[in-house]
Amino acid sequence: MTNPGEPARSGQSALEQLGAQLAARDEELQTRERLRQARAEVRVERAAEAVAQLEELMAGFWRRIAELAPMAVAYSARRLELEQAVVEWDVEHESIREGAFEQSGWDVLAGAWIRLQQHDSVFEYPGCSSSLWYAKLPGQSQAAWHEVAYNAAEGNAPAEEPFALRDVIKADVAGSPAPANLFPVFPPRPLAGPGLDAFQDRWMGLLAKAAIGDLERPVPGGDDQAGAGEPADEAGHGDAVDHPPNSIIGRLRRLEN
Repeated sequence: MTNPGEPARSGQSALEQLGAQLAARDEELQTRERLRQARAEVRVERAAEAVAQLEELMAGFWRRIAELAPMAVAYSARRLELEQAVVEWDVEHESIREGAFEQSGWDVLAGAWIRLQQHDSVFEYPGCSSSLWYAKLPGQSQAAWHEVAYNAAEGNAPAEEPFALRDVIKADVAGSPAPANLFPVFPPRPLAGPGLDAFQDRWMGLLAKAAIGDLERPVPGGDDQAGAGEPADEAGHGDAVDHPPNSIIGRLRRLEN
């Protein structure tokens, strides 16, 4: 009990202690928020650099198509037509927040897609598309662009298959280990080095078929649309060797004549 003759200071001391604790907590929260904002700004910057990189890669792809098939018409840096075929790409997500792909465990910073359509085909198959994710996958040390095409469980597949997923939540679920209605047709494929050559070669093969209305719906369980194609030559260029008439580049050149 406090001596009646002494001033009561226990309440003041408790209030001072609480004030110091609250101030320390606020400072910690502000520090965390500043760090969060700094990380978010860095992600936006990295995503912008990734988009610029993709634009450069796709510009090179457009040039390669134009060299092989001069009759191809590039209506923009993101849309090209060749006979009955239209190939286009676009950036869907210029920046993706940290932790958006929590279920799959991917660290995705940006997202885009590429799509091929064919008209007047006897196969009544409109075409296919793929997602392009700038991501650091589990086990990888750094982020890179990856191609991923998706499909749906039997009976739920759309006319265009395989297809790109533009919804982040659906793409996250599809890439997770848990069973889902949507699933990747093939593992993520990097768009760098030999992977970039393979990506361009696959899509040139699809374009050559679609240009003459010869692109067929993929066989279930196969790896044809947006996933397969004839390998590029060792140098990764289409004009370094002689190509058979039925090869990808042979078909493109036949269209030119």
